[in-house]
Amino acid sequence: MLSYEFPLNLWVTPLLILLCIVLLYRFTTRNLDYWEKRNIPYVKPFPIVGSVTEYIREPLFQIEQRRHKKFGRIYGYFEGNRPLLAISDPELLRQILVKDFYVFPERRVSKNRKKLSEMFYYGN
Repeated sequence: MLSYEFPLNLWVTPLLILLCIVLLYRFTTRNLDYWEKRNIPYVKPFPIVGSVTEYIREPLFQIEQRRHKKFGRIYGYFEGNRPLLAISDPELLRQILVKDFYVFPERRVSKNRKKLSEMFYYGN
């Protein structure tokens, strides 16, 4: 007796691939409205990479200067889907890094940490 079975992998495999793509997109974009919800100006991110695509084309200090002019002293951006806050107000930085140090435990460690701390403590 001859029977014909429709191979499942003809439609299951593309469906699984599509499902993985949709889930990956949702996972990488789930947090990209973080700064918008908090009413903080921010650099518009791209899925997966965030706002860091500019770092490839030009030096960091030029990017930060341009963003400071566009968004002001406090703005948000993304590394991937991780929100980061950039602050260029010296008094607010002093408040965060010195006076309220224990309240803001998650900050980057800079290669120039000693120089940075000297600037805040000694006002250079």
